[in-house]
Amino acid sequence: MSLGLNLSHNGFSACALPSIELPDFELPAPASPVEPPVVQSQDSSIIPNQLLEHFLLLFPGTNKALAKSILENVYAVRSQLTDRQTQVIEGSDLFPHKIFVNQEFFQVIQGDVGQGAIGAISRGPIIRFNNSWDNDALFQNRTQTMVRKINHRPTPTGFSPVKWLIDRVRENVTPEQQRSIASYTHTSRLPTGHPTATMEYYPGTHFAFTEFQNATDLVNKFGMVANALSGYHANHVIHRDLKEANILNTPGFPVIIDPDGAKVSENSRGRMYGTPEYLNPSSFGPFQTSLVHQQQFMGVQRSCDDVYALSIIGLNCIRKHIERNVPQENQVVHQALNGLKPKYFLPSGGSRKFTTETLTAYGKKFGQRAFLWPQVGERPEKIGIYPSIKGYKQSLNTIFHHANLPANEVRLLKRLALLCVEFKHQSDNERYTAATIHHKCQEILHGIEDSPEADVSDLSGKKRVREDTVPTTKRRKEELILSVEI
Repeated sequence: MSLGLNLSHNGFSACALPSIELPDFELPAPASPVEPPVVQSQDSSIIPNQLLEHFLLLFPGTNKALAKSILENVYAVRSQLTDRQTQVIEGSDLFPHKIFVNQEFFQVIQGDVGQGAIGAISRGPIIRFNNSWDNDALFQNRTQTMVRKINHRPTPTGFSPVKWLIDRVRENVTPEQQRSIASYTHTSRLPTGHPTATMEYYPGTHFAFTEFQNATDLVNKFGMVANALSGYHANHVIHRDLKEANILNTPGFPVIIDPDGAKVSENSRGRMYGTPEYLNPSSFGPFQTSLVHQQQFMGVQRSCDDVYALSIIGLNCIRKHIERNVPQENQVVHQALNGLKPKYFLPSGGSRKFTTETLTAYGKKFGQRAFLWPQVGERPEKIGIYPSIKGYKQSLNTIFHHANLPANEVRLLKRLALLCVEFKHQSDNERYTAATIHHKCQEILHGIEDSPEADVSDLSGKKRVREDTVPTTKRRKEELILSVEI
């Protein structure tokens, strides 16, 4: 297992929820980069004067002699590297910034964005080697702020396969989709064997912290995310860790980031990747064994599972938007908003893990609504239960009846909430595609009414609401038998 980064909400890779990669939770401590020997260049003329002046502008507290010495060391380190290597020059009392050097550019780290079990995230300007520093016209194009990620584990593949995969996706989508799909700009490996990669820096906040201007902005940005995700799926690639923390709201458009788990979509069963609250329970198999397989973290991951995660994102964004825009004094609404959240259950008797029998019973009773958080260190397992469609309907009715929001806000938020509830509970082979969801968001924005065939189209209860995807008579009997609280 690998846990995500607990970071600031500003910038490229801020995230608040963990992602899971492997079932073992004893993670090695991050290895410290190896400090290379300082090799002073014998020929200081290799340092272009324009580069020296630019470095002093970036770091005005550095005197010229020290800046020249730093740059000479950078060039000396570069001369010893191969194409796929990156070396680290550690900071000092005189210049406290780490410098990452590869054949194409060097990067001066100006601040750590965060630290987690998957990797460390930092940020700083990169300065390229491959342009003439004598050309003033190129001066402003040579420095760009980038985010750097370093994997805590020395892995055999690193970030290169993901970069290749996402680059292929970006080459085969529309310009609107491409701008909302982030990829790596450079991948390499440190001498310790740890993979490292740089990514474009996007100023903004991730969706968990985004204060949308209004409901129109929320529906529009959610539709853009669905459109970008459809670009993934049109190229038979799945993201596998879609959540608010991996979607940045930048000026004008959202960006899907952190594609570490991206892979070609397939139906074969294997090790899962992602964050439990956003993983589709039915991707782990029949409901009675789903939680058991979640405990083993074995299942399938397909495009319909990315779309399931999108439904959770939409409902979370709606809930948080209303929380921000309804006064805390309105306790009726805020209590109803809590009804949109999952409820959690811990193992009995102080145990850290559930028994197979208990997991099976919960799976039979709650079906598609149940997910499992694994044990991590001293933290025990916990089962989360999402509301039923009836529960969602009751909470949303209360919220929109008592929220005192403008009529257009209520209309847009209600329709988006209904859409998310609908495709969250659809069976896997019937679930809307990301492209369909993008289209439906456009219909919501333009006031086009739902078709008469829609399963969920009104909170009034006039139309039949689709129940959890458990169609068999046997399943209904099991629910009756387990109707009491476990």
